[in-house]
Amino acid sequence: MKYLNIITRPLVFTILFASSALVSEAQLNTISPYSRFGLGELESQTPSYGHGLSGSMVALSTPFSVNFTNPASYSSIARPVFQTGLTVKSFQLENAETSERNSLSKINEMSIGIPLGKGFGAAFGVFPFSSVGYELSENSSILPDGTSAEYRYSGNGGYTKGFLGTSYKKNYFKDFVVKTAKGLEVDTIKYLNSYLSIGVNGNLLFGSSDYGRDVIYDELSGIYHRKEIRTVSMGDGNLTFGALFKKNLRIKHEYRRGESVKTSDWGVTAGLSYSLENNIGFTSENLIQNANYSSSLNELSAQDTIFYSGEVDGEIILPAELRAGLVLSFVNEKERQLELSMEWKNQNWENYANSLEDMASAERYGNANSYSLGMLLTPRPAGSSNTPWYMTTIYQVGVRHGDGYLKFSDEALTVKRVSLGVSIPFLGSNSYSRLNLGMDFGTWGSTDNGLIKETSLSSYIGISIMPHKNDKWFVKSKYR
Repeated sequence: MKYLNIITRPLVFTILFASSALVSEAQLNTISPYSRFGLGELESQTPSYGHGLSGSMVALSTPFSVNFTNPASYSSIARPVFQTGLTVKSFQLENAETSERNSLSKINEMSIGIPLGKGFGAAFGVFPFSSVGYELSENSSILPDGTSAEYRYSGNGGYTKGFLGTSYKKNYFKDFVVKTAKGLEVDTIKYLNSYLSIGVNGNLLFGSSDYGRDVIYDELSGIYHRKEIRTVSMGDGNLTFGALFKKNLRIKHEYRRGESVKTSDWGVTAGLSYSLENNIGFTSENLIQNANYSSSLNELSAQDTIFYSGEVDGEIILPAELRAGLVLSFVNEKERQLELSMEWKNQNWENYANSLEDMASAERYGNANSYSLGMLLTPRPAGSSNTPWYMTTIYQVGVRHGDGYLKFSDEALTVKRVSLGVSIPFLGSNSYSRLNLGMDFGTWGSTDNGLIKETSLSSYIGISIMPHKNDKWFVKSKYR
């Protein structure tokens, strides 16, 4: 049993990681008509820990969570951590005439963070980048004699982002002189005045999507029905750079009963991440077939092939993404911590281009801007002993408002969200492992100008598994 500690836990992580990835590949991640365009419906790309903050994460770093929105945060990871999460989403799609309700579930992320020592940290994992899923239909007259056809459009698939990153943190300390009420110097304390952390992620965007069109003609027209499908597959990478700078603005100590007591701690953290614009290569295959229509099944079955393009190479320009944020923090004498997190996110999709799309399609993409605000309250620090679990729980609330990357009639689709969340210690109140729960409610788009509005409620559940402070992982046992 000498190497049991070394082998079993990483093995469990690997099995969980692989099985969840397989489930993620098979799941339907969205049902949205807007996922026809671009790379589909963009996911929140938020760690499980941050869903209660409406994604306001770029300036946050925690010792018990992987924050892949900013690779500079990895150097703050205190112990090895495994992180995953699941979303259950209920939503309503409506236009000016009708509405439809639906629900789905999907895996948010799989990630592992590892402290490397001497100021270094690393993390790797996968999370959904975008999803494609829709079914639409329309009727149209196609010939002068009045022959009509029904067009059915469908899509399924999506794209995943994998990342591998590292960061380095440099701490800067300062001496604080403690004085009595009469001004007598009685103690000198060294405290963390500030730190600077920088990091980088290597990203891989991969996956495939199917885009179909069925054409069903009048039964008396004598025209063969047609089945068309286009499959797009890609796998290419880019880099994300990140930086964090924290400054303690004011630390107050008082001399009480022969010892120095810290009574307050004010700080500010600035965070920045930047993903480079990237030319992503992909392959496209187009297949067109004659088909028979079954009225009992209400579907087409392919008969013979009219056209097959083979693999055609193309290129997508994925626009750069910038995230910037601030966190204001306050810790009182009882170690109760309050944090206010703010973030601005920008990705100019007017720079998006697809070499196999016509220029008119590019007019649908706009400059995506969003603003988010979150607040965290931690009554007692994580790992505190002899403390009720609800005192080491982290309570979160957040709001987000912004414009999505799609626009119609020169107007962007607006996103409005509000969220709540908690991060609860489990396996004991002094455990660093967390159960992350969150809820998010909001809207996307509107019913104006014949458009479709989505109203949704998403529930999140995630876990961050980390060894206790007395538990040594990945360390070879000294005794048999």
